[in-house]
Amino acid sequence: MHARRRTILLVTLLATAAACKDKNTPTLATKRSALGDSADQVMFGLRHALTTAGVRRGELQADTAFFYDDMNRMELRKVNTIFFDRNGVKNATMSAKQGTYDVRTQKLDGRGDVVVTSEDGRKLKSPHLVYDRTLNQISSDTAFTYTSPGRNFSGIGFRSDPQLTNVTVLSGAKGGTVLPAGGLTRKPKP
Repeated sequence: MHARRRTILLVTLLATAAACKDKNTPTLATKRSALGDSADQVMFGLRHALTTAGVRRGELQADTAFFYDDMNRMELRKVNTIFFDRNGVKNATMSAKQGTYDVRTQKLDGRGDVVVTSEDGRKLKSPHLVYDRTLNQISSDTAFTYTSPGRNFSGIGFRSDPQLTNVTVLSGAKGGTVLPAGGLTRKPKP
């Protein structure tokens, strides 16, 4: 008889709890990314020095980093990279919505509104860009636009140093240069 009372009490409690639930309360679905579920490690506020033969080439920063393949591949969100010259002076930056950094190949693959800006005002935009740390070179095989004071061009694919001083267009170059008043040579003074 005692067990029967417990069963009746339990059924009554469950029925009361079910009756108290408000049918008009919406169920909230949580949106989750499966990306972090299989990561070896997740890091927020990543800062990683990019060096070649002991020389600091850059600093990789990301809002979020997911590590894979025994910590050899990083999937990054909100990527920012600062580039330095041989003397350690900042000379350009790169930003992208997403990126992948492969520790073994030393390549940073930026995706989603990638922008490289030099300290003297040159700017290159592309949906995809690869920075090869060993060559100290940025490149892409997709569309890009380049702007600088007095010079604008676009094309499909390029290679350049991170400071955008030597840009080589691979295909479909379009654009032009605005010459200063008086042309390229100075007129002798009377």
